[in-house]
Parts: sequence; structure tokens; C-alpha cells
Amino acid sequence: KTRKKGCNGGTIAFGKKLTKNGNVIPYVKELKIAQKIVELRNQGLTYEAIADKLQIDAIPTKNGGRWHHFTVKKIYVRYKDQNR
Repeated sequence: KTRKKGCNGGTIAFGKKLTKNGNVIPYVKELKIAQKIVELRNQGLTYEAIADKLQIDAIPTKNGGRWHHFTVKKIYVRYKDQNR
């Protein structure tokens, strides 16, 4: 079904969500988390420290699991230049 709507399979990127009709749109809740990750990294926190903080603050991951430093890094790299 999603393949017909322009998706090529796989997972939806952090900051995006799939609508009921199969379109991929921005997901404001996750975009705010991404912005927080960028802010924390720009303040000098390590990816691991950011992951720990998100976990302690009970900020949900896309799939409901634990935050990992490599996930935080992927999100940071994707969104770091978005507000410049």
C-alpha cells in the first residue's frame, strides 16, 4: 500500500509520520524533540549524554524503545542545519 503512495518501504524517518491515506508529512511532536537534540548538542553535550537525558526525561523514541547515542547522532546530523 505505501509503495503505491511513493514510499519505497522501510521505516518513516524521525520527524515524519505516515497519514491514513499513505502520505508522509512532518510530525511536529518529533520535530520538537529533534530541535531539543540540536540545542543540547550545540551546548556541548555528547550524543551519549543527550540520549541519557532523553531517557531520564521519559521522552519517547519513535518506536517506544531506549534512546541510543547513534540514534541521537543520526537525528542531529539530519536536523542540525534546519534552522539556520
